[in-house]
Amino acid sequence: MLAGASLAVVWASVYAQASSPRPDPLDPNAPTTTLKVPRTFDEYVPYKEPKVAPWKDTNAAVSPASGARAGGMGTMKMPKPAPAGAERVHPMPAGPADHSDHKM
Repeated sequence: MLAGASLAVVWASVYAQASSPRPDPLDPNAPTTTLKVPRTFDEYVPYKEPKVAPWKDTNAAVSPASGARAGGMGTMKMPKPAPAGAERVHPMPAGPADHSDHKM
């Protein structure tokens, strides 16, 4: 049964190829299929320079007097400086002051 089915498939494919002969590639009048190829620049939108506000208005909008906080640092608290003579948290390793230990 499997041999009969495979024989039927092979016969059908041979018949399908024989029923639609290929056109001669050397015949200039042979029918061809048309291809729809999208053009590269069909959806191109040219660049338009954006409208920019005058620089004085822009500076006034971000100045501290206008209530704006530049860079979001308006509420940032700076650490207090260490008192004189206080030990550093991460002391620097001891080394020669003339940097003679640097190899190049």
